[in-house]
Amino acid sequence: DFNSSLRLLENKNGGIAGVDVPVLPSKVFVRDTLFNISESYVKYADDVLAIRDFEIQHGQQHVILHGRAGRNMNDSIEADINDIDVPYILDFVKFDDVAFAGKASGRAVVKNLFSTPQASASLVVQDFMFEEGRMGTLYANARWNNEDEQIDIDALCDDEGRLTKIDGYVSPPRNYIDLGIQAYNTRGEFVANYCNSFLSNTELSIPGDVRVWGDLSFVNLTGVANASGKMHVKSLGVDYTLDNQLVELVPNDIIFMNDTIRDKYGNKAVVSGALHHKNLSRILEI
Repeated sequence: DFNSSLRLLENKNGGIAGVDVPVLPSKVFVRDTLFNISESYVKYADDVLAIRDFEIQHGQQHVILHGRAGRNMNDSIEADINDIDVPYILDFVKFDDVAFAGKASGRAVVKNLFSTPQASASLVVQDFMFEEGRMGTLYANARWNNEDEQIDIDALCDDEGRLTKIDGYVSPPRNYIDLGIQAYNTRGEFVANYCNSFLSNTELSIPGDVRVWGDLSFVNLTGVANASGKMHVKSLGVDYTLDNQLVELVPNDIIFMNDTIRDKYGNKAVVSGALHHKNLSRILEI
């Protein structure tokens, strides 16, 4: 329950000039987690919004809002973010077709809230994951682009020297995403999420250029990558290795281009075919 009181502020003519909102200690569910809201203060008067130490907290997780927004160009409202689950943040842009996970910490700032808003954030995401695959630590800078109505993103994942560069945008008003991904021996655990019906113990390194794009409800994956590492083919009960084998990603298909794999004795097999998916879901082997 969210507890607060409301006091109307009058101007000299007896009209409403603003509001005082003392926030009382409260509790609120975010997804399935109960967060505490601490005592704080919000006031709006004379075209100025002031927030004093509004905190929502669960254990070491918290978001703290403070600052003021008004006519002054130097006014800003800041958010201090610590250890917040990435899915909670993605809920705000209604993006859940592709699974991301991790704990985000950092700072976000909003200026010119009542004219042409300027917003930016700098975040570090520990234990970042894409489709249940480990990606290391994500260092992300984001900025609201007023002209194109989108969140511009510039990020780098560092997974013990395996690097993944991410550059692009997400547009909640247009319900669209377009992220370019440059993989430098990126850990390929996310592949297992699409191949777990016939592969297990997937340990891959993947260099290549990939693009995640499309309507937020119909996301697709395109590009070209190479894969090296090992995997277990369930139906054969055999472990195989592969070295720098080509994989092509086109809308709704992941294509294996006559890729050579070898068992522990050096015996060779050739893999051809595709995984058909419906916007990264409903995987079908063909």
